Amino acid sequence: MIAQSSLSTVHGEADDWPAAHEPTGAIGADHWDGAAGGEGDDALTMRGVEHKGHEELALLELVLQLHGEFRRSLEPIRVTPLQAGVLLFIRRHAHARMTDAATALRLRLPTLSEVVKDLVRKRWVTRRRSVTDTRVVHLSLSRRGLVITRKIEIQVRRVSTGVAANKVLTAAGLTRPHRVPAQLKEASS
Repeated sequence: MIAQSSLSTVHGEADDWPAAHEPTGAIGADHWDGAAGGEGDDALTMRGVEHKGHEELALLELVLQLHGEFRRSLEPIRVTPLQAGVLLFIRRHAHARMTDAATALRLRLPTLSEVVKDLVRKRWVTRRRSVTDTRVVHLSLSRRGLVITRKIEIQVRRVSTGVAANKVLTAAGLTRPHRVPAQLKEASS
């Protein structure tokens, strides 16, 4: 069963998640399998898990697994996936407005404000009020923020490389999509 605390880490806030939408089976290492056919080559199916017809839950579980991979890869640099997403957005959109960032990242403004407060405290982001409209707050990366975003990009590439390697190995029938041999991870770094 997916716990509410797991969902709250994805969104940065607690969501109401009715128990009727939760899968009846537990997700284990042997439940994911590559699908042939489906919509495109990237289609994944669940094996051995009953979802009462809610296939979007399989997608949610995959998203939660990816979130865990990103979280583990970002731990060494002490950045959460949400902080990483905000930092990367600011890097791509110099002097972004808080409201634009919240909309693009599908976050509520209070949630983004808390994340930005932490990023400002770490001196990775600067906040500036607009001179023409004091309600508007612009976000920019500091020099430290630029350094940390480069580290984040390296970690994201490692996870992405692992996902791509899983696709190749799964297509070849060598392994399940969520497992990447350690030698392959090191070779792709």
